[in-house]
Amino acid sequence: MAIENSKQIDYVSLYKEYVRCTIADSMDWNDEKQHLLLLQEKINNYLLFIESGQIVESYPLSVGKKAMISVYSKYEYTEAAKQFLEQVKHQLEEAGYTFNYKVIEEE
Repeated sequence: MAIENSKQIDYVSLYKEYVRCTIADSMDWNDEKQHLLLLQEKINNYLLFIESGQIVESYPLSVGKKAMISVYSKYEYTEAAKQFLEQVKHQLEEAGYTFNYKVIEEE
C-alpha cells in the first residue's frame, strides 16, 4: 500500500467516537512535485470514500462516527509538503473533518 495507488484505502481504524482513515506514505521526496500530486490525489480519494458512503458500506460500525484522515510518512516533509498539508488540514477542519500528519520513525 502506498500513495502511488491512489484508489486503495490503506488502513481504517474504528474508535469509540471516530473512524481514522490512514494513508501510508513510504515515498521519498526526490520528486517533490510528483509526490505532492500523488498525495493530493490520495487524499481526494479518501474524501470520496468517506463522503460517498463507501466507508459505511465497508465498515458499518463507522456509522455516526466523525471521520479523521491521517498521513503517516516514512520520510521527513519538505517545506512545500508542510505548507500543502497545513492547507489541507485547514480546509478539511473547516469541512468538519479531522486531519493530521506525521513522520513515523523506524526503530
